[in-house]
Amino acid sequence: MWSILIGALFLLVVPPAFAAEQTGQPATDSLQAAYVETISTARKAVNKYGITDSAMTQIQAALAKLAAKPSLKERAQYQHLHGSAGANAAMLTSEGEDGISLFIVRFDSGQATPVHDHLTWGVVHVLEGRDLYMHWEPRYSGKDSSQVELRIARESILEPGSSVYWFGPPHDLHSQEAKGATVWELVLAGRNLLSPLVLEHRHYYDPKTGRVTKTPPK
Repeated sequence: MWSILIGALFLLVVPPAFAAEQTGQPATDSLQAAYVETISTARKAVNKYGITDSAMTQIQAALAKLAAKPSLKERAQYQHLHGSAGANAAMLTSEGEDGISLFIVRFDSGQATPVHDHLTWGVVHVLEGRDLYMHWEPRYSGKDSSQVELRIARESILEPGSSVYWFGPPHDLHSQEAKGATVWELVLAGRNLLSPLVLEHRHYYDPKTGRVTKTPPK
């Protein structure tokens, strides 16, 4: 009889802790705290150094620290990028539409982005895969801002642990391609890249024709 009562009391006490463990709530809280810490580090770096190499280097270190956390990919809700189902991003945390924002991004194998801008600075840290990263420089001719001559300023293969950054306009043009397996990466930027503030005003560039549009080239 006593053993039955003790067993019943044990069941009354244990389930709440067990339920929290099963739902992953502590892990979620830990990840959210890590996201906020990363944003805080970035804000302090920008406030101290401005948008400079020194600030970007500190942000790269913060993203490398965050990359060591487990379950980053599973705890996000994704939306398409550049009008393609093969490129997706999810916001992890943000200061607001016009504030520092943190994302996780996925490019399916073979997926290549158009040349595009971001209207802000940003830092990329690769988690998985091999990312062909190309940084572009624009050269406008005359007063026609819908035509531009592009040249590749920098090209590299980013592998897991690799990081790269860009400054604000007009230094924010790049393209990416997943070489081989799916590419996963963390991206931290000076604005919410998934907000209308960026999505409705960003530009896409056709290197062959020099045409500049607000929609991805087909």
